[in-house]
Formats: sequence, structure tokens, C-alpha cells
Amino acid sequence: MQPASPAIVAQPVTDRPAIEDALAVGIRDYQLTLVRAPLGGAALCAALGGLVYLLGITPVAWVAALGGAALLLVLQVVLAIWLVPQNRAAKQLMTAQSWRQVHAEVLGLDGRHFVVEAEGRRLRIQEMGGRVAHLVLRRTGRLWLVGPDDAGLVLARIEGPGTPLFGKMTTETGTPVPPEPEQADGTAAADPVSVAWAGVLARAIKYRIWPDVAAFVLVALVMLGFLLVQGLSTGSVVASVLVLAIAAPMSLRRHLKARRRFRPWTSLPELLHAGPWQPVGITLAPAQLGPLGGNAQGVIRLASGADLPIQLPEASLDLIGNIQAMGGLWVAGDPVPGKVFAVGYPGYPILGLATFNPGMTQL
Repeated sequence: MQPASPAIVAQPVTDRPAIEDALAVGIRDYQLTLVRAPLGGAALCAALGGLVYLLGITPVAWVAALGGAALLLVLQVVLAIWLVPQNRAAKQLMTAQSWRQVHAEVLGLDGRHFVVEAEGRRLRIQEMGGRVAHLVLRRTGRLWLVGPDDAGLVLARIEGPGTPLFGKMTTETGTPVPPEPEQADGTAAADPVSVAWAGVLARAIKYRIWPDVAAFVLVALVMLGFLLVQGLSTGSVVASVLVLAIAAPMSLRRHLKARRRFRPWTSLPELLHAGPWQPVGITLAPAQLGPLGGNAQGVIRLASGADLPIQLPEASLDLIGNIQAMGGLWVAGDPVPGKVFAVGYPGYPILGLATFNPGMTQL
């Protein structure tokens, strides 16, 4: 069951160049870091390969390390070819133009894109994960655009999320949009956008939990190749055991730390069944945020007038930006001290986890 009044969320600024919209710029800067990320791994692999080569160890080890560096460099080149020109064109558009609000109608879906009619044009716009952007647009009918440029590139935003969605002009209409499923259990899970976005966030957690295990497997494979070439001599076995004895606890410790840190996000879809969305006022303390957001804390004010301290672990830039802009938030169910619960904005792909500080008394 949706709330009687849809949640009010932040809208793009329209009185200045789009590049000055802090939320959109934060998301765009994160996209640029994806291009640079493989460089660190490539440098590490190259340094490892060079060290192994200088120590005179079997070619299998240093060739594998240098091969890993080469693969990461290829990935970096591919990302650069794909993302850099697109982001450069996006920056030029966002610097030259302001976001403008337009009426838009969703015509259909096209792969991981949706097709809209806006300003007399048909635009093919990339989806957000879980195909939620078109659901928001179907309800609101509002879209913010910059462009198109000479190449037909257009940037679009739905209200709430800061992510600029890349699009192109098209003549197609796409496939018909399927009807939304009926969900009427009276909880926050009756909101199809929240349900879809919770599933996206829960599935994405594996990319933050398992990298250290994958790195250890890579090290183990390198050492296996080393043993196959060197043979089961005392020196090669001792060297392999020593390397694995050092790598195993380091990888396990980092994996367990990531698991404790991010595991609660896998329960986000279930937390939406805790109860209906409830609006609360909220004030956040200043926080140091990274490209993905960060930990935040503040105070929520319930309808009864009670103030309660709240913590938002790993809060996204979208969640924090909307809280700062609107001063309000929605809670799924009744807040209970010591319990993890879902927070966000019903009808929009903006969700997070929250807990009360220890030692609080239950309402």
C-alpha cells in the first residue's frame, strides 16, 4: 500500500548550469573513478611480476603476474574508450546547459533502456538497475534533460536519484511496458519501486564481500603453477606454504570484515515487510563521504515529537543528498532500538539501512 501522499524528494536545480548540481556531479565523478580503478591493480601485478623475475623464480609466476597486469590494462583501455568520451561529452553538456523539466511519456522498453516521448522527440534512455527509472517516470510524468548535442547525446534525470542517465534520439518505440504487479500487503513492500531497488542493492553486495576471496584464489593458482614447474622439492613447497600461510589469514580477515560490514544489506528486501512507510523528520550530522557515500548519523523526530538518534551505515549519496535537501525520511515499520530497518523514499529508488544507537529505550 503506497502512502496517501507520495514522498517528496529532491529535484535537479534549474537555475544554474547542471554541472553545479552537487548530487549529479558526485555520481558522475564516481563513474570516472571506474576508469582509473584498474590502473592500481595493473601496477601491483606488474610490480609483483618484476619482483618475482628479479628473484629468479620460475617464469610461470612472473609471466602470470605480468599477464594479470596486461589484462587489467586492457580493461582500463576498454573502460577508457567506452566511458571517457561519453563522460567528456556529458561534462560539456552539463557545463553549457541547465537541467530543464519536461513532460515525458514512457512508450516502451528496449533492452536495458526505455523509450520516452518528450519535447516532440523520442529518446532511448538507459535504465537504472532493476528497471526502476521508467516506473518512476510513468507515475510522475516528469523528466529533466540537458541536450541533445550535435551527436544526439542527451542526459536525463528522474527526480530523487542524482545519477545522470545517458540517452540518444531514436525512432523506435520499444516493447510494451508490462503492468505493475499487484501488491497489497499493507507494508513498504507494496511499493514496486522499493522492492525492485532493494533486490538490486541486495544482489550487488556480493561484489563487496567476495573480492578478497577471489584474490586469494588467484594467489593459490599462481603458487600451484609454481609447484608444477619447480616440482615438489623442499624449497618450493616451503615457499608455497609460506606464501599461502601469509595470504590466507589476511584474505580471510578482510573477507570476514567485509561480510560483517555489508551482510545486513542482503536482508533489505525482507525488511520492507516490517510495516508501512512512516514519515519522520531527520537532521544529519556533518559526515565525510566517499564516492559511494559513507556512514552518517543524526536525529529523527517521530510524529509524537520524540527525538531519537539514528545511524545510517554505508548510506548512498542519493540517500544522504535527499535527506539534506528535504529534511525528511520514510521508515519501513515501527522504529525499534537495536533493530536494523529499511529507510528511504517510497516510489523512488532511494533506500538504505538504519539502526538506533545502543542504550536507547523502546518507544
